[in-house]
Amino acid sequence: MTTFRFKLLVAAAIFCWPAITQANYVRPFSPAEKLKKSDVVVVAVPISCASSGRCEMRVRYVLKGQISSESFILDRELDISEMTVSCCTPGHLYLMYLLAGPKAYGSVNGPYGVIDLTEPH
Repeated sequence: MTTFRFKLLVAAAIFCWPAITQANYVRPFSPAEKLKKSDVVVVAVPISCASSGRCEMRVRYVLKGQISSESFILDRELDISEMTVSCCTPGHLYLMYLLAGPKAYGSVNGPYGVIDLTEPH
């Protein structure tokens, strides 16, 4: 009986494995989808980043929407770890597709909503 249970457990694990591994997968949006879903699209550079996951960004160009000042706060860390943005190296230039929040902006497509435009040296 235990052999049957073991085989059943293995079969269930094999059957369910693909669904488990893609449970928190973030699908990259096309540029058109990012643009459509964004409140604001900017090109910006980081001024400073805090250990809390928030970065102050200086706006260079506004491509869509409006930002009330020349700097804004980007919230890089969200509740879902797959949506965390790994960006904001000082001196780099970023294209950002953003959603407006009450106190900060967030990426419209997680790590795919913030694109480093700085050429590698």
